Amino acid sequence: MTLLGAAPDGRNINRDCGTTSPAALQRAVAEGGADLGIAFDGDGDRVLMVAADGRLVDGDELLFIIADGLHRRGGLRGGVVGTEMSNLGLETALRERGITRLYAHQAEAARLLLAGKSVAIEAPTAFGKTEAFLVPIAHLAASMPRARTCAIFAYPTKALARDQLPKISSVAVSAGMRAAVLDGDTPPPEREAILARPPEMLITNFDLLHHQMLRAGRIAGLLHTVRFLVVDEAHEYTGIFGSNVHHIVARLKRLAGPLQCVAASATLSDSGRFCSELLGQEMSVVTAEGRRSPVDYAIMGPVGIPRRRLVVSLAKRMVRAGRRTMIFSNSHRNAELACAEARGSIAIEAHRGGLEPSRLRNVEARFRTGAIGAISCTSTMELGVDIGGVDCVISEAIPHRRFMQRMGRAGRTGRRGCAFLVLGGDPISQYYMANPGDYEQDEEAAHIDASNAYVEEHQVAAMAADRPLTAAEEAERAGAVSRCVASGLLAGPGGRLALTAAGRRTLEREYSIRGIGGAVEIYLGGRRAGRREMPIALTELHEGAIYMLGGRAHRVARLRYPRSPRAEIEPLAEGTRRQTRAICEDWPEVTGTLGSRDCHGMRVEFCALRIKKLVRGYVTLEGPDDAFGEPAELKRPLSYTFGTKGIRFRAPAPARTVGADDGAAAGAYHAAEHVIIEGSRMIIGASPADLGGMSMGSSGMIYVYDGAAGGSGASMALYERMERVVARARDIVAGCPCEAEAGCPRCTMSYRCGNNNQCLHKAGALESLRRIAEGDVTLPVDAGAGDVPIV
Repeated sequence: MTLLGAAPDGRNINRDCGTTSPAALQRAVAEGGADLGIAFDGDGDRVLMVAADGRLVDGDELLFIIADGLHRRGGLRGGVVGTEMSNLGLETALRERGITRLYAHQAEAARLLLAGKSVAIEAPTAFGKTEAFLVPIAHLAASMPRARTCAIFAYPTKALARDQLPKISSVAVSAGMRAAVLDGDTPPPEREAILARPPEMLITNFDLLHHQMLRAGRIAGLLHTVRFLVVDEAHEYTGIFGSNVHHIVARLKRLAGPLQCVAASATLSDSGRFCSELLGQEMSVVTAEGRRSPVDYAIMGPVGIPRRRLVVSLAKRMVRAGRRTMIFSNSHRNAELACAEARGSIAIEAHRGGLEPSRLRNVEARFRTGAIGAISCTSTMELGVDIGGVDCVISEAIPHRRFMQRMGRAGRTGRRGCAFLVLGGDPISQYYMANPGDYEQDEEAAHIDASNAYVEEHQVAAMAADRPLTAAEEAERAGAVSRCVASGLLAGPGGRLALTAAGRRTLEREYSIRGIGGAVEIYLGGRRAGRREMPIALTELHEGAIYMLGGRAHRVARLRYPRSPRAEIEPLAEGTRRQTRAICEDWPEVTGTLGSRDCHGMRVEFCALRIKKLVRGYVTLEGPDDAFGEPAELKRPLSYTFGTKGIRFRAPAPARTVGADDGAAAGAYHAAEHVIIEGSRMIIGASPADLGGMSMGSSGMIYVYDGAAGGSGASMALYERMERVVARARDIVAGCPCEAEAGCPRCTMSYRCGNNNQCLHKAGALESLRRIAEGDVTLPVDAGAGDVPIV
């Protein structure tokens, strides 16, 4: 044996030797005729080897040689654990030998689960999250009585649940168990078979769990033996949906007892906090970093053309080159508009929430078989539904982790994929064009609001239907119980409250765990074509509105409201580019102050609010990217009042810029409200519909509120990160080169503005935002009689 680099002096660690500098060892092995060279690093926790011919053998090759040798001799009793840095070639080579490869995070998740811990798994797309929890849970479940459901796997969509069935069933069968899907689409014969002989692993969704526990029937009876709950794609359970799921999990625990839980996500950056809040218990966190699929990506911005035209141009080029393409948009409207603009040049269909399930399945099947070359979609296709190979992903601006998940759809078949993040003319896009380094640093904050009064009230009523409330439970939830009695959901003497007939109708027919406050049903040619949640439905489905469906413009001919809301739409000519935007007024009323804090010197209050939304007209835009349009009044204004949560504050007066001009001051505050909401999106992870806002004339008072009835948690995330949001808003306005007094769509204007982007003052907004950051002291005030809200 020959030693090299074995004379340390405290200063020569790794110098010309070891794993970081193996050249000397390679020469010594080849020239000296050695059989083997071994290189350690300075502290001996890393090793590389050198073959007899001087060739370096790296870590992945060493893993393969050792595993293959053990496998040939029958000595490999488990899989192979690699690191996240191990490459795809190792995995492929092991698979060809019939050897299972485990990532380090899979081994750690298995260790924790087998020790009885609940686990939150953060891992990129295609990194084996499912295997990380599926194998250890199957091992634990195998020791329990057969023909009893002991593990529930909950997925946010039916399509994803059915897509996961083969993988879960394969592991279940290998452990002597069965798996089955049970949801609203399960045929009656399959449902009866599940009830007759329950599978040990049940794949379902929280909608079914909610309704079946509520009905306390035979399916609810399966839940009493459940010991494990898996919540995959946990990042989907934010806002109202997640707030309901929090309570549904608590109801499941009332029936089944304590649960060992798993939550998995590719995009959460703070999974420990969020998943603990979502599932109501402490979670151990397992993380993985890296990427498995070969994908190149670029960040692009249009010059002299609208963003959508660049998106469509890229999609056309990709599809014509034989690359199957997905276009991701952040709103229903944008997904439909991209589809409409591309149709005629390429075979493309829209895929988004609010469409009939049969339509969505048809689009998925046509893409899978190659009948269409592109899909224009929203987050409905971020999840791992199998639609065949995808070569190209094109996405609007979205928080970096969400973009990485979208990008993970491409390149899975081994063919190198590509992805484009296409920025536009909106404020946040312009900020990232000027500050691209910030894009990967911004992390969204997943949020729920378990204290949402509307959610809690309906879920407490559902608890009473699941199983009678105990006196202790009534006392613990006294406020919600009182509201349930007052609203007629519950009735009966103390200690024996029961769900009323009216309450059951409300919970079974009207209440949705994915969005509260009701919805407008959409009909085309006498057939139901979709639905839109309130209150946003009133801004998109008023009479005369242009509504996009299936990549084609439709006009709302009639709206029945408020009883049994229903919109009837009629198709417009192919290629119609006109759009409409509602003219609104929002009137805020503070019903309670839930917290207050200082943002620099500005006092910010977190409040319970009552918002009265009035849709009084609309503007017609000749093109979908126009900021202004021709206004028209509705014959019958539409109003909707709902309770929610939000923040309020008084922005400092821009005295140097506007002086005593009340009109200019009002424009400054309105512009500041716009850009604060826009600037918050990438910092708190809010979608365009998550937050609404208004400024109150020249008073300086600004309100930003959750767009969902009862509150979604988005405004709470804004409240907690207000300093970062103000800094981002200031930088957006300061970085825009436009010289117009009102600003432009890249800084102060919003396509969601309910005031037709009137009454805006860029310089005043910038001064006010700078004064906040500089520490100007302001306190909230009640707006005066002349301070009309500007939405």
